Amino acid sequence: MDSDSTSSTSSSPPTPVSEPEAMFYYYSGLPSCPMLVYRTGPTPWTKHTGLEAYRELRELRPVFRHKLNAVWKDVGPKVRDFLDSVGVLWTTIDVVRFVKVGEGETVGPVVLWIGVAPDTLFEEDAHTAAHGCLDLLKEFEITDVEVEYRESIYTRLAGAKFFKPVSKFHPTVDFRGPLTSALGLFIAAQNTPHIEGTGGLYLAEGGDSKKVLLVTARHVFFSPNEGPNVNYTHRNTSAPRRNVLLFGTKAFDNLLKSIKFAIRRHGIMAEYYDRQIEELQEREVGEDEDDIEKATKEQKKIQKLLDKENKVVVALDKFHNEVMMEWRLSQRVLGHIVRSPPLTLGASTEGFTEDYAIVELDSSKIDDAFRGNVIDLGSAF
Repeated sequence: MDSDSTSSTSSSPPTPVSEPEAMFYYYSGLPSCPMLVYRTGPTPWTKHTGLEAYRELRELRPVFRHKLNAVWKDVGPKVRDFLDSVGVLWTTIDVVRFVKVGEGETVGPVVLWIGVAPDTLFEEDAHTAAHGCLDLLKEFEITDVEVEYRESIYTRLAGAKFFKPVSKFHPTVDFRGPLTSALGLFIAAQNTPHIEGTGGLYLAEGGDSKKVLLVTARHVFFSPNEGPNVNYTHRNTSAPRRNVLLFGTKAFDNLLKSIKFAIRRHGIMAEYYDRQIEELQEREVGEDEDDIEKATKEQKKIQKLLDKENKVVVALDKFHNEVMMEWRLSQRVLGHIVRSPPLTLGASTEGFTEDYAIVELDSSKIDDAFRGNVIDLGSAF
């Protein structure tokens, strides 16, 4: 393969991907038929016609005996960090080859195959990001690799895990609480994510069991106006579960909005400090050494504040993207209901209403981040 034809400069104009190419480029052979977003390969795409259109099957193959294998442990993290730095909401990063299936299999070039969240990466940005990856590869004297972006959503088998608590000085401290195991979880039934409630206390199942249970209100999951008010118990492992989500629709949207608001607020402060530094640099300082010294000290002081704001903006932006990608609706299943007696008004001798449900938590969610019955007091205390 001619290396010069594979990697063009990032200053060259992007080659647009037509709608048919985006739709049918991966159509033959890949069961998910993902949408192509952008590619750097020099081979033009040809629209097939007739009865045999798109019958030329292609399959994925791993990459062996290539220079990229030996340096991937260094290249991979650089690619990841670069994509984060230019705001690409990537979902997967793979190194693959495509093989045309048939008589005498034709093996294609090595492809840096990057999945991105749907409708988040557009032509010009994709062009810049793709050629930025090629520039990274050139640093390792690799010029025979192509870059392809496709729309992709991945789902972890175990799902996202609770975050661990952080110091009150951490940039994300005010937003991590709802994503930790601290009391007061925002929860909802998976089948009714618009009806939201709050988790209560944690309980240990007891005996030799290591299961952790969560007590909450029954009416969050079983609306009094919908269905019979009967006892619910989940004993049969083959029966469908009534799953419980961390965050309903509104609570999750509010969390993302609050993070974006904080990013804008810190960004405004960064712009303010930047203007102050420019003014100090442009100010006509007399020959008085005291004035010069004061201006220099003031500039250093403001520079520290600017650096701090920029650091917070980067950290919050990364955290926002992580929450948005790792805690999608399908990833927020916290556990399932194991028991909930019928709602009874004034059932106890003291006249209290019996309204509770017990949720068995997914052990992979809490893992080593679980702290028991603790309260997050936030950064104000």
